[in-house]
Amino acid sequence: MTAAAERALYAAVDWSRRQNGAAIREVFACLSDTDHAEAVWLLQNVDLDGLADDELRLRMLGLAAVPPPGIF
Repeated sequence: MTAAAERALYAAVDWSRRQNGAAIREVFACLSDTDHAEAVWLLQNVDLDGLADDELRLRMLGLAAVPPPGIF
């Protein structure tokens, strides 16, 4: 799983809980075609309903420390 796809997965779950479809669309619009396809697959196949908000935020924070490819 790429970091970008995983970031999009967690962001989509977070924004979904806030009922903000526009934010979800913006997150996915920024992805490459490959990352977009992977993130869509993850959304369709990974069950995160039982993930508490605090755990979701911790996962998102952990990914924030992973630089995108080509930055360093």
